[in-house]
Amino acid sequence: MARSEDSLAENMSRRPDRSAHRRRLGAAVAAVVLAGATLATGAQAQALPGAPTISQITEGSGMVTLFWDAPSSTGGQAIEAYDLRRIEADETDRADANWIVVDNFWASGPLTGVVINLVNGTEYDFRMRALTSAGDGDWSGTESATARNSAPVINSLGAGDEAATVVWSAPSEVATGAAVTYDVRWISSIATDRSDGRWTVDSELDGDAAHHIFRNLVNDTSYDVQVRAVTDHDGSWSTTSLVTPYEPDGGRPSTQPPIEIGVPIAATLDSRDDEDAFKIVLSEPANLLIYTTAKWNEAGEVANGEIADTYCILRNATSN
Repeated sequence: MARSEDSLAENMSRRPDRSAHRRRLGAAVAAVVLAGATLATGAQAQALPGAPTISQITEGSGMVTLFWDAPSSTGGQAIEAYDLRRIEADETDRADANWIVVDNFWASGPLTGVVINLVNGTEYDFRMRALTSAGDGDWSGTESATARNSAPVINSLGAGDEAATVVWSAPSEVATGAAVTYDVRWISSIATDRSDGRWTVDSELDGDAAHHIFRNLVNDTSYDVQVRAVTDHDGSWSTTSLVTPYEPDGGRPSTQPPIEIGVPIAATLDSRDDEDAFKIVLSEPANLLIYTTAKWNEAGEVANGEIADTYCILRNATSN
């Protein structure tokens, strides 16, 4: 039985509009694609950090200490770490694979770090980069440094009255006559805060003397003493040696280190009636000349409670 035209028209009106459905589906797909493009654009907006700048390298024995400045631009993200890489300066193949990389060389604190296990006398090139959540930044420019055996050796410490004398040998890097001065520093042996600012330092000492008197100590107090050489850079501090100044008296046997020929031992005189006596024990027969010198005011006396310094030097009378 044939359907009427009205019935056919009604059924056709109930059919879904597939073309409209396709239009809606196409719009939805376009929206998804557009959203993906927006997300990708957002990811690209997280710029990578710029390159840091290595500002200083301090050379030591088998090590160097690097100091650097943060990049001028971090891409809007916090710096999470710094990587370091190094290569021997005379390496001709500078491919990335030939560099030694230290990941997360720095993670927090002041922008400084120590590179160890270097070979003394070998020059190295160093570069650094910053890391953020967006990724790795560019490597910095190259800075070079040479690990050096730059620490002097303390040969002896002589205890005096409120003073002490340190005697040292030059480190190998300056033993060939390079222009050099020395710094001597000391601190109470029982000090708990041993940061650099807590030490007392005498600086720019004559490089030829290889000994130094340091004063204003407290008798019967032990002090830790270190020496470093300064050339075109600050060398490493020597290992620590200990000295205890004391008030000498005529009958007190010396338990202090031997007094070396040509090295002064210092005393402090509080008045013209003050006497300090050092007992000198010779390990073998010798002809010695002993002389002293003192610092007084122009009137030849201690004025206004000031302290006058004096010291004694032994000389080999047969050769000086």
